[in-house]
Amino acid sequence: MFLIELDYPSEREEIMVARTTTGEALPQLSHLLHADQIIEYQRLVRRMPVLDHIYTYAARLARRTRPDGTTAPAWLKPLVGWGGAGPRAVQTLILGAMARAALLRI
Repeated sequence: MFLIELDYPSEREEIMVARTTTGEALPQLSHLLHADQIIEYQRLVRRMPVLDHIYTYAARLARRTRPDGTTAPAWLKPLVGWGGAGPRAVQTLILGAMARAALLRI
């Protein structure tokens, strides 16, 4: 759902990546988070409060992408060839907003 754009590394960083990944010995990686920590963060996100108007907004936004629906704008209908966003899109929008809100509170 989220697009994270990364720029290319600097020349120095690129050389370091090449040095550490092309030799016989593979680099040793360390965990940033363990599975139990990830699950706890997921639980934290799901506890974020969401006001009713946000649920309504997400549902209406998804419904406007459905070319066969009555709420889709006329310009959209020839551009969407398959159904539009479904209920999972609404769930993803809500969970994404909750995760973003949680990150802003950290």
